Amino acid sequence: MQVHFNPDQLFQLEAIAPVADLFDGQPQGAPDYAVIDMGSGSGLFAGQQQTELGAGNRMLVSAKPSWRMPVP
Repeated sequence: MQVHFNPDQLFQLEAIAPVADLFDGQPQGAPDYAVIDMGSGSGLFAGQQQTELGAGNRMLVSAKPSWRMPVP
């Protein structure tokens, strides 16, 4: 299966705009730091250090509701 994107079709631009807006305000590039412990954890968290805060990427979310999907 091949997916083709045509940037001249308005419905495709309207479909990707909300997804792209989710990343507004996020830092671009690599973070200033990264914690990696290659020996800890197993399975899903193999190679990641786990703390009381959990494990995962840093996601900065704006308090403004404009990023949320409108509910009809």
